[in-house]
Amino acid sequence: MVFDGERNRAYFAGIAASLRPGSDVLDLGAGTGVLGLEAARLGARRVYLVDPSPVVHFAQTVAQENDLASRVEIIQRPLEEVELPGQVELLLSVCTGNF
Repeated sequence: MVFDGERNRAYFAGIAASLRPGSDVLDLGAGTGVLGLEAARLGARRVYLVDPSPVVHFAQTVAQENDLASRVEIIQRPLEEVELPGQVELLLSVCTGNF
């Protein structure tokens, strides 16, 4: 799914239309962090990438290489075990999953 350009352009357009610069964002089921990293690139103050899989750590390298690491927090845990420091203004998630 990460290589589906049409899908990603649609998600990126939705993020751009919904994100207010300086907002905090939760990317739930972040996977490789594509959506959350786009939110950081567009000006999110803080982005929480939450996923129980170790693949989420791939996003840290991408964030560092794009000067976004200071705004991105990787959380490798199930959501039920996560407590964020405050509210977020935008929730990102790919609801279709891998079905």
